[in-house]
Amino acid sequence: MDEKIFRDTRTQIGILRSRGLVIKNTKFAKKIIRETNYYNLINGYKTPFLRKNTSYETYLNGTRFEELYALYEFDRKLRIVTLEVILKIEKQVKSLISYTFSKEYGHKDYLRYENFDTNGSKKYKQVSELLSQLYRKISDNIDKDLSVSHYVNGKNYIPLWVLVNTMSLGEISKFYVNMLQHDKNEVAKCMKWGVRENELSNCLFFFLLLEIVVHMMNYCTATIHM
Repeated sequence: MDEKIFRDTRTQIGILRSRGLVIKNTKFAKKIIRETNYYNLINGYKTPFLRKNTSYETYLNGTRFEELYALYEFDRKLRIVTLEVILKIEKQVKSLISYTFSKEYGHKDYLRYENFDTNGSKKYKQVSELLSQLYRKISDNIDKDLSVSHYVNGKNYIPLWVLVNTMSLGEISKFYVNMLQHDKNEVAKCMKWGVRENELSNCLFFFLLLEIVVHMMNYCTATIHM
């Protein structure tokens, strides 16, 4: 593999022009390349604009620099909007689960086996893992989260509506899956999405995967900038 060497922005623009990319506003192109990183912008978004089955990389006739940048911006803004929606959904789910569970069993009884679905050895194991995870979550946040430390030190318990704020979407999804059937039904009904509890479980799993994908894309983008 050829060694990658440093090229200044002027040289990079010259290479792009030699490959058929139309760059009319050199000043604008320089500004965007320096802001976004050449390899992030060009290598990340050039594929739809390249000629097929050619031995040398060239752009389709008339392809403009602004088109690559527009695709880059669309992808960036889409990831931002997607993450905002997921975070909004995550907040709503956490609030409804903690409200429904606390209303049914009290504000500090979310660490009791009998308040979860333990029907069968598999489910019992899942609940055991969930409760162990919750205990670790409390322990890990005693010195990190002021709300957690306030309740632990002052009242010797932590309400679920406080603990959920330290939980990830994956963790709260696991909590929901292990709730008793009638409690899951109540949460699904309160979501007002018109979905049943099993459909809500699938939705949460989908949003979790989507969140992971968005974070991975953001990580890859940040890595390229380094």
